[in-house]
Amino acid sequence: MLDQYGGGGVGIAPAELEDPSIYYPDSDGEPVAESDYQFYPLTDTVRALRQHLADRPDVYVAGNMLVYYRMNEVAARLAPDVFVVFGVPDHPRRSYFVWREGKAPDFVLEIASASTVDHDLGDKRDRYAAMGVREYWRFDPTGEALDAPLECDVLEDGEYRAVELARDADGTVWGHSPLLGLDIYAPAGEGRLRLYDPVKGEWLRNLPESEAALMAAQADLAATEADLAATEVERDLERQARLAAETQSESERQARLAAETQSESERRARLAAEAERDAAQERIRRLEERLRGEQNP
Repeated sequence: MLDQYGGGGVGIAPAELEDPSIYYPDSDGEPVAESDYQFYPLTDTVRALRQHLADRPDVYVAGNMLVYYRMNEVAARLAPDVFVVFGVPDHPRRSYFVWREGKAPDFVLEIASASTVDHDLGDKRDRYAAMGVREYWRFDPTGEALDAPLECDVLEDGEYRAVELARDADGTVWGHSPLLGLDIYAPAGEGRLRLYDPVKGEWLRNLPESEAALMAAQADLAATEADLAATEVERDLERQARLAAETQSESERQARLAAETQSESERRARLAAEAERDAAQERIRRLEERLRGEQNP
């Protein structure tokens, strides 16, 4: 049963007792991020997770959205930089209401800064634990707020336990999120987060990489279309040449038939002339014989 934060424990009032006159703002009036150091990791991570989980209609990913966790209390809210909820429909929301959805976020990532770190490690951490957020990650893009560039807590028996993350020789800190099935990296000196899919063996793309991949795909498509067009032109030229050759061949055949017909006509005319000549000679011979007979009775 959900408690006042959406976690396990004492049940809250049923949904039908929600006061319909209460207005829940969509914004707390605060900027999305203090600077580019917070903005780009936030937006890149939200976009990468949405793309990675796009085929999961039962998973919702959002960033810098107000999460209201106590019914009828407008002040009972948090705005996680990045959060993921499993088991709820994936559709656009203005705000996230724990008691309406039936559960709290499962995964939360906060992008730390000097002005927010005390809140991230104190009251906010306590409230996430009470809500039942199972993984709470914190990323420090500048190295000025946290002891390490990346930290993770997992919820055990209602309390957070810090997870020891790996640190590579170059200073890169990373760990595995069982909820997401992804490795989360904070590359040394880069001020950004990278997500790696160990099953597929590939990095999730950030926005610039996605745009570059899209441009490359469009270029490949244009090149393929150009190749297809050139091939079609070549095939058309070949068809035209073949038709011209066939037409020429047919013309030559017709000319040959005409020549043969002409030759046959000439042969028949010649034979007819020869026959006529022979007949005339035969008539002359017979006439000469009759004349000789008459002269010598």
